[in-house]
Amino acid sequence: MQENGTNLVAGEFSAGGESGDVLASADLTAKICELFAKAKSRNWSISCAESLTGGWLAAVLTSVPGASEVFAGSVTTYQLAQKHRLLGLSEDFLAEQGPYNHQTAAQMAEGCNQLFQTQLALATTGVAGPGPDGQVSAGSVWVAVATCDQTQTWEYHFSGQRQEVRWRTVQQVVDRALATLSS
Repeated sequence: MQENGTNLVAGEFSAGGESGDVLASADLTAKICELFAKAKSRNWSISCAESLTGGWLAAVLTSVPGASEVFAGSVTTYQLAQKHRLLGLSEDFLAEQGPYNHQTAAQMAEGCNQLFQTQLALATTGVAGPGPDGQVSAGSVWVAVATCDQTQTWEYHFSGQRQEVRWRTVQQVVDRALATLSS
């Protein structure tokens, strides 16, 4: 398949072509369909809070027909002030700890569940690159999955260009959400 001059095959990704479309692989699309089916069977709705992925997670989630049956919405909180204002993260915590850690990812997911009144929220934060942000190296990523009962976080260190880091983050948080609903 070719879209905007980029060849796509299963397992590959293209973002930000001339149209700005985000195109998911067949494998990721199948995982999203399974995630939605599991959420729907529990009568759960899903939301997401994004930072470094900048809306890509919401874009791939809503690329699946029927997404509106379970996907409530998303928020992209790139600035610290918006993490505080929209998701309820403490200004003091953000000033002391910064946005790149397990606690920030967890609080983003929990705040997203509250904001959208959902039962499952996914969150992404980290440094996509190309360079570090202070002491945090490019490719350092934290993702969270929050349900009503628990919040889990994971840390990754990806190599590659900025877009690759962002895409791998989307893939990992979808995998983690699916695993959470499969347990």
